[in-house]
Amino acid sequence: MFTDHKTGKTKIDKNGRAPYVPCIAETIKSPDEIRLITGDYGDRELYFLSRFLIGRNAIGVLAVFAERGKMWEGWTGYQVPLPARQVYFETKREGTLIYLRPET
Repeated sequence: MFTDHKTGKTKIDKNGRAPYVPCIAETIKSPDEIRLITGDYGDRELYFLSRFLIGRNAIGVLAVFAERGKMWEGWTGYQVPLPARQVYFETKREGTLIYLRPET
């Protein structure tokens, strides 16, 4: 999830994501929602999405898995500041909703 798929180099520090790795892990284990997005060529990705409040800062977290044959491969994981990038975060809420955390 933290390797550039073209170069093989690590991207753990890309856009300051390293401190948010625990949030990415939590998003995989217990997401707010999971969306299945099918691309124009039949390619499919699962988007695990969650929102966190860290101190006074709200962030959205995404963990993305890509379908590769009969398997799902961890593709990427990262955080986005909210509400500054809310519009971007909302674009990842498209596709088919396959899981929604029950309200508590």
